Amino acid sequence: MTSVVNGSPTGAGGSGAITTGGAILGIASTGPGAINVQYVIEHATVLPPHALTKRNSHSGDGPVRNTLPAEDAVFVGRDADLDQITAAVTDVASGSGVVAIHAIDGMPGIGKTALAVRAAHRLADRFPDRRLFVDLHSHTPGHEPTDPADALADLLRADGLDPRQLPDGVQARSALWRDRMHGQRALLVLDNVRSTAQVRPLLPNSSSVLVFITSRVRLADLREATHLNLQLLSPSHAAAMFLQLVPRASAEPDAVAKLVEMCGFLPLTIAITASRFATRPTWTMADLLTELRTTGRVLTVKGEDATVRTAFDLSYRHLPSERQRFFRLLGLHPGVDIDTYAAAALTGTTLDHAAEHLDELYDDHLLDETAPHRYRMHDLIRAYTHTLATSIDPPEVRDEAMERLLDYYQHTAGRADHLIARRTRLATTTVVAAPAAAPDLTGWDAAAGWLRAERANLLAWLHHATTRDQHHRVIGLTAGLANLLRTEGPWTTVADLHQHAANHAARVGDRLGQANALHELAVVRRMAGDYSASDDLLGQALHLHRTLDNRLGQAHTLTELGVVRRLISDYAGSDNLQRQALDLYRALGDRLGQATTLHELAVVRRMAGDYSASDDLLGQALHLHRTLDDPLGQAHTLTELGIVRRMAGDYSASDDLLGQALHLHRTLDNRLGQAHTLGALGIVRRMTGDYVGSDNLLREALELLRTLGHRHGQARALHELGIVRRMTRDYVGSDDLLGQALNLYGALSDPHGQAYARTQLAVVRYLTGDHAAAEDLLQQALTTLHEVSAPDDEAEVLNHLGTLHRLTGHPDQALALHDEAFTMAQGHGHRIEEAHALEGIGRAAADLGNIASANFYLRQALHLYQALGVPEAAQVEADLAALDPRPSNGMDNRPGLGI
Repeated sequence: MTSVVNGSPTGAGGSGAITTGGAILGIASTGPGAINVQYVIEHATVLPPHALTKRNSHSGDGPVRNTLPAEDAVFVGRDADLDQITAAVTDVASGSGVVAIHAIDGMPGIGKTALAVRAAHRLADRFPDRRLFVDLHSHTPGHEPTDPADALADLLRADGLDPRQLPDGVQARSALWRDRMHGQRALLVLDNVRSTAQVRPLLPNSSSVLVFITSRVRLADLREATHLNLQLLSPSHAAAMFLQLVPRASAEPDAVAKLVEMCGFLPLTIAITASRFATRPTWTMADLLTELRTTGRVLTVKGEDATVRTAFDLSYRHLPSERQRFFRLLGLHPGVDIDTYAAAALTGTTLDHAAEHLDELYDDHLLDETAPHRYRMHDLIRAYTHTLATSIDPPEVRDEAMERLLDYYQHTAGRADHLIARRTRLATTTVVAAPAAAPDLTGWDAAAGWLRAERANLLAWLHHATTRDQHHRVIGLTAGLANLLRTEGPWTTVADLHQHAANHAARVGDRLGQANALHELAVVRRMAGDYSASDDLLGQALHLHRTLDNRLGQAHTLTELGVVRRLISDYAGSDNLQRQALDLYRALGDRLGQATTLHELAVVRRMAGDYSASDDLLGQALHLHRTLDDPLGQAHTLTELGIVRRMAGDYSASDDLLGQALHLHRTLDNRLGQAHTLGALGIVRRMTGDYVGSDNLLREALELLRTLGHRHGQARALHELGIVRRMTRDYVGSDDLLGQALNLYGALSDPHGQAYARTQLAVVRYLTGDHAAAEDLLQQALTTLHEVSAPDDEAEVLNHLGTLHRLTGHPDQALALHDEAFTMAQGHGHRIEEAHALEGIGRAAADLGNIASANFYLRQALHLYQALGVPEAAQVEADLAALDPRPSNGMDNRPGLGI
């Protein structure tokens, strides 16, 4: 038979090996035949003691020269590892006095032996005196790990020593072995090693000897070795391996990809599964996949007498009984990884003992460390341990372990959520006892970091609790994730979780839990742009909180209702709701709630064009957030302050504030906050003429918003990108982006947003000559903005209407419109539109032939543009230079212009 896997070849058709005291030496070449996976799990055939010297010596009973097994027929995905070993050996050879030892470790069935044998064959010509292979049986069925003294006896006999001259004891034999190997150009493969203590006596003390060691254990004490931790095959290499074993599957690449994924990209599993498929010519890949899915037989599929479970059993049996129990219980965890605290809770042990067990299982390659003190099981090992636990541990033991872990997660998630919340966390009816050990979450960073690290685990346990109708668990775990999920999305999934929590709360009569879940569901609906549903859900939550006389819950809900009303441009309604909430927070002495509501009031004031009041409210909010050491609140408030300063024309201050906010959001890894701040920065860069920078910032914001599913943010980013394209004269691209924004605003029932998008679309239309469409769009926008009380945006529309009338030959009408825009903009401190109005008045005056008046107003516009630091200044300055500076006819002091 021919070995075809990333392990050691063996077979019944060729020469075998010799063993004395359990150490196997050598496997000779084999003939062609069916797939044999026996060698993958690092077994070898045992032959009588005389076979080795008789069949491998060059003459008579002389020393054995070569016992390397044949190379695998199939060997994929290890070229980089092979090159690394070869390069390292070459480097050592160029030095002096160094023993070249390479320790290859990895999980069961990953192909350690195959790599060692392939490397040995590649380098064999460098070592003509000896090329020996020794299996030390650390994980061989029916064998105890080989005693070093017995292994040395075999090695010395293979070197030609008369058995009658063997000294007693491992130390004497080791000394004799090193003496006999001194100066020889030899290569030694020590396979299937259990520990450094087992292998160290076998190591020659000669720089001319190369040693390869394979082990399922990390031989950390073997410090003189170069260590290589063998990883799983990549998906493409795993598929290539399967196809080399079973070429007829090549017509079904998608099925092969699914198959090797089910095999966990582990060479042993792939080989065994391929063996089963190869011996069943009537099967299709669909048949094979169906069997594995429906029977769950990946662990127990047999290739001759080998199974994946057998390989894992060998590692499990070597664990102490206490560690076996610990290992089994880890298999009950449905999440993706586990840290020391969670492991201690699950297994009911101390933190120190949990850390010790995890370290040892990591060293035994039964766990991988994905981050400091975080461990993950390979999927097949997880399935194996789960099977062990359900077959060995009684149901009550398993249930108690899972309840301990659920208590730990629920308690710690609640603590973390409290620390990252933008408002005081409401009381809950699903309180659990504090665990014996939990991480010290003392600030925002630690809390957010823990929640992000545990997010997948918490969601896995939430699914577990949901499917088992553990009502209070569902309510508590969902509440503990609320703030993280709100910030990071995706909101369609998050909405489902909160809906489930609300349903479970209603079923058990938990009105407080139901109100909290409805509130969070409303927030998610609002962020996804479904304002009607959000308003309705908040109404339900407010009713429940009032029934319970829960004033804090009422305050939270009123604040959120105010946000929804603002987003549908009901600024008066929003202001009223926020003030009710602020009164409640002040009565309760809740400073965090006050800060949040002051912020929201400031946004309403800014949307209504009252920048001075908005700035003042944000200053109060920022002071409170800093007093409370609330970095997230500070970041949000700095972003809003930057927007207000931009609207007031202070672009330098705006850029600085937004830069501070972005730094905080990135430090906190707050993607939604980053998106909003990037968008705001993009507008500032566009206003100051950096169109490339603006485009890049807005696109980055749009990508984040799409990932999160934030449709309102997407609409805003699209229309701002549309403006940038217009400024760079890409009118087709601008029209398309603004059209997308208008459609999104319409779907969101946001009249203010629609008016803004129509305004920008109108500019593109009149610049491309479609004056009728432009005027229609501007009139629609003006009507809407007047209805929602947005005078700053009204001033912008009036200026655009003035420009349109001037372009269509009606400078007198343009003059009146710019005059009205100037009065409105000046009254609200909207300096950029004030400057645009002055420019419009000057250009209309020029068209009417009053050059002196035009000169006066254009100079006023120029001074304001220069003070703002915007690109419009250059064109106005050029136009002023071209004007005929005739004496003023008095028009510059004409009544009604507001100058």
